[in-house]
Amino acid sequence: METGVGTCREALQRAVASADIFALFSTAFSWPDDGLAQAVLDGSFDGDLQACLDELGCPLGTATGVQDVLEPGMAPEALLAALRREYSRLFLMPGTSALIFPYEAAFRHVAAGRPGIPALFIAPATKDVERRMRAFGALPATARREPVDSVSCELDFVHLLYTNLANALNQGNEGSAANLAHEIGEFRSKHVDAWIPDLMRSVIAETKSLFYKRLAEIALLALTLTSKGDE
Repeated sequence: METGVGTCREALQRAVASADIFALFSTAFSWPDDGLAQAVLDGSFDGDLQACLDELGCPLGTATGVQDVLEPGMAPEALLAALRREYSRLFLMPGTSALIFPYEAAFRHVAAGRPGIPALFIAPATKDVERRMRAFGALPATARREPVDSVSCELDFVHLLYTNLANALNQGNEGSAANLAHEIGEFRSKHVDAWIPDLMRSVIAETKSLFYKRLAEIALLALTLTSKGDE
């Protein structure tokens, strides 16, 4: 009996930590805002990462977070401006001045070496992501003007799924928890794990920012840790 209780408690802790870390990376790979810059500078971003990774069994350790790579004494407005410049260089205006498509269907189109311009909005992968999000009432408010298979939207959706899983586990609803675990496994297999690790490796290879390089390195670690035990 104690083993079962311990297993359930561990599953709940992992679900909560997974939800939190996906929320962190969804924010970090969105258009940078004042909140992100401030959280990075005051150490709360690294503190949250540390807490999540501790729960997932792999401490971040000291002097290995994103704050550690910043220039000492950097002001929030200076960091925000630097992050926005690099985010724009990496992800905006794909196919012209940017380097990396931040959308699943487009990124996988290019990665597979397929000819032509990648389709946005109407690609099968995008439509499947949209269908799954709609089923959970989680379609982003920006869905009409930006494809829902962006890295930030997909990570945010996984955050929602893990949050729902944590709630089901906390309430002892085994049927709902099993269904949610299955949905997480499917969504990760068909979408997140099929391209986001490669996107992070592309960021590591292409970025001129130590912040985004370190962020992508930790994201790769987090994706590996949270995949353990997923169905």
